[in-house]
Order: sequence, then structure tokens, then C-alpha cells
Amino acid sequence: MSAPDLLLLSMAVLVVGAAFSALTAGDRRLCGWVSFVFAFGGGAAAAAAAVVTYLFGPLGSRPLVSVPGLGASLTLGLDYLSAVFAVVVSVVAVLTTLFAVRYMEAHPAESPLRFYPILLLFFAGVLGVIGTADMLFFLVFWEAMTLASYLLVVYERHDHVTLRAGLKYFIMTHVATACLTAAAIIVYHQAGQAGLRSFSFEAMQMGLANLAQQTPGLLHVVLALFFLAFATKAGIFPFGDWLPDAYPAAPAAATAAFAGSMTKLGIYGLIRVFCQFLPIGSACLSWGLILAVFGTASIAVGTLTALSQDDSKRLLSFQHIGQLGYMLMGIGLGSTAARSAPPWQPSPWSAPCFTWSTTSATSHASS
Repeated sequence: MSAPDLLLLSMAVLVVGAAFSALTAGDRRLCGWVSFVFAFGGGAAAAAAAVVTYLFGPLGSRPLVSVPGLGASLTLGLDYLSAVFAVVVSVVAVLTTLFAVRYMEAHPAESPLRFYPILLLFFAGVLGVIGTADMLFFLVFWEAMTLASYLLVVYERHDHVTLRAGLKYFIMTHVATACLTAAAIIVYHQAGQAGLRSFSFEAMQMGLANLAQQTPGLLHVVLALFFLAFATKAGIFPFGDWLPDAYPAAPAAATAAFAGSMTKLGIYGLIRVFCQFLPIGSACLSWGLILAVFGTASIAVGTLTALSQDDSKRLLSFQHIGQLGYMLMGIGLGSTAARSAPPWQPSPWSAPCFTWSTTSATSHASS
């Protein structure tokens, strides 16, 4: 099977698994094991899609859904960057679902119907975000992932602290989604003026290039909107204020899923925009410095605040903010250097090198 077919199979397995876990929700333990089996199958298919991508190169499938009037189409596939994230998501999906089987036995008052199906749909949404190369459907999967994660945050709905944390998360992440939508619409309009009226990633790149030439001021507004959206989802200081409240509120398995997959998509989005969509120019220097400064602030505030925590989940949340700062700082410094470098193109080794470097940095900081 091709990588696009494997990715589609992975998402289909997770969605079908959500249905089966809902049907078996009457037996808590059976529901957990059913969910694990489908998570394992979906994760294996996603990992296989990543391996095929690295062996045979990126390959987009035929459009599954098209919106001709908007120039949008759902075409699933992986490139070298998204393939790395697909492997990470598949591993996190399998391990968190396995951990949840025993963990959820400690919550007999809450129905597994509101956890396992949502968790599997959450992972399907995450794979959809990294698997599509169309901004309109990127937003669709982004919203599906956000809504599923909100339902996981408020799983213990009888706890007022949990509901308050969920409301804060819902508001902040949807403000971020509004910023992302506004930025995509502006770039879509600019791409149309340049002759490619489409939501494809190629059109996004053309739209930003047109903005850089015609209206540099508006370019900075659009980049600010993209940055606010992805930095909020990633949990970068100070936009990740939702994170120290949402992590303790959600079940531990969901918290692990958020930390291991969802927040990393904020980094994924920043790489796409600032290392691929943004044309080489003065904006690379200015925004590279901005990203590096926010990354440095996240490192300092997140790590130092984590030292004063006595709750393990709050400690994880602040440590997470600090570690993501290293990634953001690396993206910023890379964007600054790109001002005088050739345009970045994903290669078989660029994404693994990025992952290795950020993992090394965070491991060193944690020690």
C-alpha cells in the first residue's frame, strides 16, 4: 500500500475503533482493551506510512473530497517532516491507550463512553492535521482535534475546577483558531491575486510571497496571526496560560496524549509557516528573532516555575512550556539564518535532524 492509503487506513481504523469502544462502554475493562487494539492498529498503519514515505518519497493521493468553488481538496499524504510527527503520534497513541486501560479503573464514577471514543477520535484528528496539505481541511481537522481535547479536559464534569479549566482552554484555543482562520483567509486572497486561488500549501506559499512583495505590512500582521495561533496551541509562554490548568484537570492518559502529540502540532505549524511558507527576506530575520526571544522566555519562565511545583501534572505543564522553548528558539534561529540561505525544502534527513536536535536539547535541560 502507498503512504497515503496507509494514512487513510490509520484514520479509518481509529474512527471505527471509536465506534466499537462506544458499543462496549458497558464493560469498562473490555472497552479499554478494544480501544487499545484499534489504537495499536491505527498507530501501526501511521508508522508504516511514515516508513514508506522515507523509503519511496512523498506521494499525495487523489483528492478524497473537493470544494471546487473554494479551490480546496482533501488530499492525504506525508512528506519528510510530517512523517516524523506521524511516528511520534503513533507511538503516543499506543502507549497512552495502553496506560489508560488500568488508569481508568480508578475512575469508576465516570463513564468510559466519554473517554475512549473521544481519545481515539482525538488521535484521528491529530493525524488529519499532519496528513493534509490543504489549509481549509487543515482547519477542519484542527478544530476536530481541539473539540475532542476539550471533552477530555472536562472528563470529570462534576469537578468545578475541571470545568473552569476546560472553559479557559476552550476560549483560548478558539481564539487561536480564529487567528489561524483569519491568516489563512488573507493568504488565500493574496494567492488568488497571484493566480492560484486555492487553499493548498503551495498556494499559501505563493500568497505569502505576494504579500512580501506587495504589502509587507500586512505580511507581518498575517505572520503575527499564525504565530499567536500556533504558539497558543504549543503552550509557548505567555500564550500557553491554559496549559497549567488543563493538564491537572484532564485524566493522566489524556494529559500524556496532549503533551506527546497535540502541543507538538503547534511546533509543526510554526515550522510550516516560518521555514517553508515564508519566502526568504527581511521578514525571516525579524520574525526569527521574535521566535527566538519568545523561546528563550519560555525556557526561563517554564523551567524556573516548574521547580516550585508540588503537583506532578502542574510540574509537567511548566516543564513542557520550558522544553518547547528550546524548539521555538531553534526555529527562530534557523529562520534568522535563512535570510541568507537557500529556501528550505524538506529532505529525508532534515526532519529527523530537527527532532534529534530538539530532543537532545530538552533531554540535556531536563537533566
